[in-house]
Amino acid sequence: AAHARLKRGHGYALVMIDMDRFKQLNDTLGHAAGDAALRQLVQVVSPCLREVDRLARMGGEEFCVLLPDTDLAGAALVAERMRMLVDSTPLQWQDLDWPLTASLGIAEARPEDAELAADLVLARADAALYRAKAQGRNVVQP
Repeated sequence: AAHARLKRGHGYALVMIDMDRFKQLNDTLGHAAGDAALRQLVQVVSPCLREVDRLARMGGEEFCVLLPDTDLAGAALVAERMRMLVDSTPLQWQDLDWPLTASLGIAEARPEDAELAADLVLARADAALYRAKAQGRNVVQP
């Protein structure tokens, strides 16, 4: 629906979120701790979202946020706020505080994307996420 609105001049941005070192957390503390970490990530980033925004789990430890009527600069602000909140809220599991961080990739739908598939915008956000991971994790990358 957001991509269809692009033809009428209403843009959007996507934020891809991937929890850093999730496999290590699962392998060390167990899958129940991993599930708790995923729930915590959602709880921590949700206050950054407006009613019109949508957060969805893409699979594993990867999430996507749809930000209607948001440009790249606005998405960068939201993503950085999310990153900081995740980073400042360790998972409290049993008697441990496990540090959590996330890498985030952002992309803005361009006017020329209106004639193309929405998957291309998602692919750009995903590529930005991979750049964030390659840059050392716990960063936002356009």
